[in-house]
Amino acid sequence: MGKPTINKKRIWIAYVLPVFFVVVFLLIYFVLPPKIYEKGLSIGQWLASNPDKLINVMQDKDAVFTPVYEIWCIKIIIYVLWGGFILSLFNLGWVIQNKKKDYNPNAIYKDNVVYLKALELYEKLNNKEDEKFENAKRNLRVVTEKLRNESAFGYGDDSIIDNENSIVDLLNQIETKIKESNEEDSAQDIVSICKEIQSKLKTRIELKKIRR
Repeated sequence: MGKPTINKKRIWIAYVLPVFFVVVFLLIYFVLPPKIYEKGLSIGQWLASNPDKLINVMQDKDAVFTPVYEIWCIKIIIYVLWGGFILSLFNLGWVIQNKKKDYNPNAIYKDNVVYLKALELYEKLNNKEDEKFENAKRNLRVVTEKLRNESAFGYGDDSIIDNENSIVDLLNQIETKIKESNEEDSAQDIVSICKEIQSKLKTRIELKKIRR
């Protein structure tokens, strides 16, 4: 099946969000505490220490004019920014993983259309009650199931697309055989074509591994 569609705006936001969180975090971390207390603190102290301990580290408790609740506010903001940064990285990874590449212009079928084509052919073949087609039905069902589990068609270099287009041509041959009047020969030909498709699907898997 194809990957979920991701619009360009979401891709742009996914790249910008981590930078935004880092910039805001650095502004707060390096500007607010030094401005208030004339002394900086490590990120570990801000995240793990309670406000009273922060006051003791920065300067004498009696000399601090900023209320404790303001320190808690700064800590909460830092927690939120830190958590937002982590989540934005997960989101960016998801977007990169699911970002669709451009279709190869030479592709005949794209995404899961090949599977749908095979499913349509199997339904047509399954309507034939003649026992001569039982083996052909089994083989075409195997092909259909394999295509259902295949990655989306239409992506990759020309060697992969040539392989995929040859699978499409073979499916078209099966469609022709289903319509032929000489049922015995047609059934045998369908079996042979299905085996050829399975061989090409194995080749496709190897090509995908090489081109990663």
